[in-house]
Amino acid sequence: MNLNVLKYVIMVAEEKNMTKAAERLYISQPSLSQSIQSLEKELKVNIFDRSHSPIKLTYAGEQFVEWARQTLHTKNELMQKLSDISEDKQRCLVIGIAPNRSILMLTDVLKTFYLEVSGCSIILEERPVNELTAMLENETIDLLIDFPNSDTMQFTNIHIADEKILLAAPKSYVFNTNPGEDIYPLVQLSEINNKPIVMLAQEQYIGKITRGLFSINNTHPKLIMECNHIETAHLMVSKGAGITFVPELSAKEDMYSNVSYYEIADTILTRSISVVYRRNHYLTSDAQKFISIMQENLSMAGNV
Repeated sequence: MNLNVLKYVIMVAEEKNMTKAAERLYISQPSLSQSIQSLEKELKVNIFDRSHSPIKLTYAGEQFVEWARQTLHTKNELMQKLSDISEDKQRCLVIGIAPNRSILMLTDVLKTFYLEVSGCSIILEERPVNELTAMLENETIDLLIDFPNSDTMQFTNIHIADEKILLAAPKSYVFNTNPGEDIYPLVQLSEINNKPIVMLAQEQYIGKITRGLFSINNTHPKLIMECNHIETAHLMVSKGAGITFVPELSAKEDMYSNVSYYEIADTILTRSISVVYRRNHYLTSDAQKFISIMQENLSMAGNV
């Protein structure tokens, strides 16, 4: 029995189809079937029940897949530890991050990382967060930069920053404001009543908390557009279409010279950003260094 056949079994268990599994493994379907049949003969037990469509694991197969995943995980852990020991081995760190965050959060971090760490390349997986979470569960990425994961039994969250959520408005808009503790003036929520607003969708974190804020405070801005991307909402504000809410990171980039930013008075609108990784995942020295640089970089910036 070799490690490749363990990967074969796991892939078939995930796809529930030999042909699809073979395509993902880049091998022929007959070769895949033969490998699994040989394994079943060796084990003297059927791993898959082929009388069903799609095929499914037998009880013995479920036990085998659980063992196979743990075995491959242990092997990967060992390889990472040996990689830490070897100074000559080319290393790789795979990081998952939402597309709207990568260019804003990682430019300086990556520059510092490459100056201080040699022999390690970084692969950025820029995808929607739900896809990245699945990749983290399957251990196809090492680190995820996102909100803390609530499942602390499976995942470890390392806090790197707190990010304010700001009101963005065209500079032509005039509000009654008060000085804030930070650089942003304070505005009462009532000031945005009946103002045209570009809202992020309910599924988006900012879209969800702002809707809740409006409901609790009986505030009714005039919805003119709903979208899924912060960049779209921000651009609409820069064109004078109305107001929106954006993460502070976007405001700090000074991309929109004709937009002003405010904090909402008497309301704390923030979100926590963390580096998330599987609790049983070996954190390499490269990963530890990356996290340290990120924390230091964002700390020097005050917040995200």
